[in-house]
Amino acid sequence: MKLKILIYNLSLLPLYIIYFIKSVNMEINKLEYKNIGIYIPKFSTNYQSILFLILIIVSMLSLVLVRNSFLNRGNIISDITDIKKRDYEYFTFLSVFILPIFGINLESIKDLMILFFILLFMGYIYIKGDFLYLNPIYLTFGWYLYEGIYKNRKIIFLSDDENMKNEIDKGYIIKQISKDFYFVKRLKNGNK
Repeated sequence: MKLKILIYNLSLLPLYIIYFIKSVNMEINKLEYKNIGIYIPKFSTNYQSILFLILIIVSMLSLVLVRNSFLNRGNIISDITDIKKRDYEYFTFLSVFILPIFGINLESIKDLMILFFILLFMGYIYIKGDFLYLNPIYLTFGWYLYEGIYKNRKIIFLSDDENMKNEIDKGYIIKQISKDFYFVKRLKNGNK
């Protein structure tokens, strides 16, 4: 369950960054020095920008923990067949989960409470519905989304192998993330 919460938090990283940028007050000051204009940005923070900065830091820590969890040793794969890439799934997450949230203003504590209630509710749906594979951050860090048949059932899996073949049977390890979602990693030189 802890890994699922970390994965969900990681999926919100772009949202946190955008809200941080929206909430930071920035002014451009012009300084004159020997007839040369130098423009210097001046930032001022408020409670919202500090909150989103903290959330960004927590998400980056989530990235480290998730990455370490994925890269720990798993089981040697017996075989995965009928492998197909599924990168189009990332747009589902962005259009259904993230984009509608940008309509929320952050001008008051009440707005922030509404935002966090929506994020908690979305997180519950995301985790309970086993939608962990929809996270677009995976692609950013070089993990690609595939589906295939493993042990006579359809699974969705991430892999750091961008050009996976239609079928694999050796040289990879597999680690289960949730019921039908796995991480598959190529072993170096095909051995453990």
